[in-house]
Amino acid sequence: STLFIGSEDRHFYALRYGGEGANSLWSYKTEGAIRSKACVSQKGNFVLIGSLDGFVYCFERVNGNLIWSFPARSAVHSDIVSYVLGNAEFFLFGSDD
Repeated sequence: STLFIGSEDRHFYALRYGGEGANSLWSYKTEGAIRSKACVSQKGNFVLIGSLDGFVYCFERVNGNLIWSFPARSAVHSDIVSYVLGNAEFFLFGSDD
């Protein structure tokens, strides 16, 4: 299985976890600390994270390629919540603005 971890060191990490411990799959550096937990998409093969740099980032789960970033314009402390309505998936979060 895969663990997604945000850190005060401004990195978002994907770790492969198995019987022999954890191995790094990929990481991405943001401009701010990451204090919320990751949101794994229910419909797609991606994962989202909010950062204190004022952005929400969306990555491919397996290889860590950045798909898009959204400028929230202020720090994102909250967890991101996903919900599916029909064929669409929506993501909700709060920011300091």
